Amino acid sequence: MSSLTRLWGLRTRALALALLCSAALTLGASTDRASNSLGQDLGPWQGESYRLLLEGGRRTLYNEDEVVFIEERREEGDRLITTRHTAGQPAQTTIFKDGQPLQQSVGNQRTLFQYSSDGRLELRTTLIDGVVDRAEAYTYHNSGNNGLSAVVALASVATLRTLSREGDDRVFAYNIEGRGESFTMTRSGLEVIQEWGEGIESTRAVLKPTEDGGFTLTKGDRIDRWDERGLLIETKDGGEVTNYQYNESNERTVEVRGSEGGKETSIYWEKGEAVRSEERFGGVLTKSTRYLPGGGRVETLYVKGEPYSDVTYGSDGARVLSIRYH
Repeated sequence: MSSLTRLWGLRTRALALALLCSAALTLGASTDRASNSLGQDLGPWQGESYRLLLEGGRRTLYNEDEVVFIEERREEGDRLITTRHTAGQPAQTTIFKDGQPLQQSVGNQRTLFQYSSDGRLELRTTLIDGVVDRAEAYTYHNSGNNGLSAVVALASVATLRTLSREGDDRVFAYNIEGRGESFTMTRSGLEVIQEWGEGIESTRAVLKPTEDGGFTLTKGDRIDRWDERGLLIETKDGGEVTNYQYNESNERTVEVRGSEGGKETSIYWEKGEAVRSEERFGGVLTKSTRYLPGGGRVETLYVKGEPYSDVTYGSDGARVLSIRYH
């Protein structure tokens, strides 16, 4: 064998070995990226709880050491096809074109998306076992920011949702088979809620933020007040005022109802259930109630602040089981 032939053979084997090593390195390459619960790539990973592991056509999202989902990607022509596997759920396959989903399949459900020539969603159709279950049509404003103006949904229950502006006010409304509500956010921060429908009286409510971070909701003669935690703390309805108290876990503990006539009722709660109550008139105790498991109760009646009798009621709330006098 000539030296030239041996040299050519050595060169060929070296090139093949280099290609194999390069392929192995490429297949084994992986990158950790910062992410969130949606699996978005947020840049280099620096120890955040959500970590997105990129391995060629596979993406694995971790929350700490727990796998949230595994997504496999492949390209077919101008389409990108992703299949996402989540524990305890059927696989979700989505077909994209130019970054927009065209079709999504989960189990026996398939959703189709159609867009206008300028790329805005016009129709979303959901099929179950190949039969149309729901269709939503979208329309947009032709002026201003060209934002969404209406959504019409056709299913077992037809709905219409509209979004618009009236001057500086933003208006959202929906209609479900002849009944609906509208929400108007004014420039001053007030939110006006109106309800309408066949057979019901049209009502109007105003939602107003307060300086302490809460808000009030006024609806007719009734005013509800929430604190910055989103907890209802006071209700005024006609001549009756109700105040609510909560513990550190935001569980209701006391509910106090007072009226202009001098009657006051206090209800005490534990773990979401009323356990006892007291009624006073002019500050004097007239009745206390202890609520029993299963729906019964024991009422203690008072005369001039002193206990007079105990009346025990059955689980139906009406049948008297016993009366005991003090």
